[in-house]
Amino acid sequence: MRKVSCYNAVKAYELEHGFEYDWYVFLRPDLYFFEPSQFHLSSLNPNRLYTSSKEGSTLDVFQPLGDYIYLVSNKLIQDFVSALVHHNDGSCLEGNEPIFPPEVQIEYRFFDLPIPHQMLPFFFVIKRCDDVADCDRLDNEVLHKTLLTAPNNTLVTPMEFCEIITRDKNFFQ
Repeated sequence: MRKVSCYNAVKAYELEHGFEYDWYVFLRPDLYFFEPSQFHLSSLNPNRLYTSSKEGSTLDVFQPLGDYIYLVSNKLIQDFVSALVHHNDGSCLEGNEPIFPPEVQIEYRFFDLPIPHQMLPFFFVIKRCDDVADCDRLDNEVLHKTLLTAPNNTLVTPMEFCEIITRDKNFFQ
């Protein structure tokens, strides 16, 4: 429900100042980006929801959306918020337990609306407690086909890059 609360605060700000944003960006505060995004909002289709990839995601089969980053145009924001509210209203529960993880529940709701969506290759990790990076989230086909230049000037996968640079104990300082 935090995403909905944040959206409501942004809408109140828009109303107070007499304007609307073209895009809304939802992202977790514990993300560490290795490089700037290769995507500028002006180049994205406003009729499509953009999200980060999830661990184990592949390009050729149905996989859950990542729940780390959402880029949502003004045109789709109401449907997006509706999907979030539907996800949080208990209708996706079996007994007291979710039937699917939250991002899968939200994705099924997008299919019901329908909201076209696309995963983008954002190069980030989750910074866990004790300054440990969660490199496993980079292990998916969406990101794996892209190579990054490591500090020693060799080309490596994003997961290898994460493991190399986070060996430095001062990396997150």
